[in-house]
Amino acid sequence: AEENKKTMSIGGIVGQYQNSGKDGIIANSTVEGLTFNNVNNVEVSAGALAGGLRGTTEVLPPANITASDVVIKEVIGATSTYLVVATIGQNQYSTLQEAVNDANNGEEIELVSDVVLEETLVIASGKTIILNLFGYTISQEKACTQHYSMILNKGDLTITGNGKISFKDTGAGDPAFGWGSYTVENRGQLVLENGTIENISEQNAGYVVKHMYSAIQQASGTVTINGGKVLNPTYRSIRVNNGTLIVNDGEISGQIWMQPFSQGASITINGGTFAPTGVDGSSV
Repeated sequence: AEENKKTMSIGGIVGQYQNSGKDGIIANSTVEGLTFNNVNNVEVSAGALAGGLRGTTEVLPPANITASDVVIKEVIGATSTYLVVATIGQNQYSTLQEAVNDANNGEEIELVSDVVLEETLVIASGKTIILNLFGYTISQEKACTQHYSMILNKGDLTITGNGKISFKDTGAGDPAFGWGSYTVENRGQLVLENGTIENISEQNAGYVVKHMYSAIQQASGTVTINGGKVLNPTYRSIRVNNGTLIVNDGEISGQIWMQPFSQGASITINGGTFAPTGVDGSSV
């Protein structure tokens, strides 16, 4: 209806076309009803733009904007300055750490693009969140020179959404096993519902193990695997240093390595499939 249309000046809303990785920004633009003018010359997803407008009170009705309501008319120049990687409800975040820090207990963080981490993603003690990968990938490559984890969970983290969490240590490692590098280090409560957690670090020439590296480092607390994949194609998938590992289902590719029982580690296997990789000859 005509009374639900309004022309306004906006800026800073980013759209991304499906999984293309191409992003665009609306700068000095107008919304005529829900028609976008002056969008820069990259492919832009109407769905992402609609999501960016939800909650904008100047556009009526704000709660009912969908991708089908958005029409992209003209394409002229503008520059991309901001990229949304995750959302919590209608709130948008340019980094995953910002989303984690802002999340209230029990809230779901939803990825809207692939994420390349520059430093460790930390879930603080006392924080309870659901991370919905939504088919996207969180990744990092780093030449480690000391103990390192791409994701450090001290809280209560549930991973779902059939995406991937991937880490690669490109450094020389520590053959003396004085430290290790891990995709996810758990010191709280970690639940994998689906998706993949992998460590794709390479061994040195001749399959000499360069140091300890695994997809999951179980340091304390509990890891529960209800589905999905935990993968290390050249070495150990899970290191159980302390705390509890429970495998109810899923695919474990790469040995589960358990520290001496005297250190308090325990493993319970109720289901799933298992296969060793690299130089290891047993699954556990």
